[in-house]
Amino acid sequence: MIMVKQPGCDVQEVTALVQKHIPDAKIENDFSLELSFILPHESKAYFSALFEEIEEKLSDLKIASYGASVTTMEEVFLKCVPKYMLMISTFNKYNKINF
Repeated sequence: MIMVKQPGCDVQEVTALVQKHIPDAKIENDFSLELSFILPHESKAYFSALFEEIEEKLSDLKIASYGASVTTMEEVFLKCVPKYMLMISTFNKYNKINF
């Protein structure tokens, strides 16, 4: 779930609200005006109540907008490949393997 913060947004208050509905939710990013959470797929039964409460409290929470999307396998792959390539590169350098 991605949110666009307004000035004065209290990230701890928003996090408490999110975790009230989905205790396993984790902050993925809190940078500039963006605040994003990882919501476990197995908690999808609670998304509706979470979104309803966020909608009711948008102005109080100082959230300009929010949305949710399902992470695709492609997105997971694209995040993992650079880490894997770095591991291979480090392994090859350490073991003096050249391609």
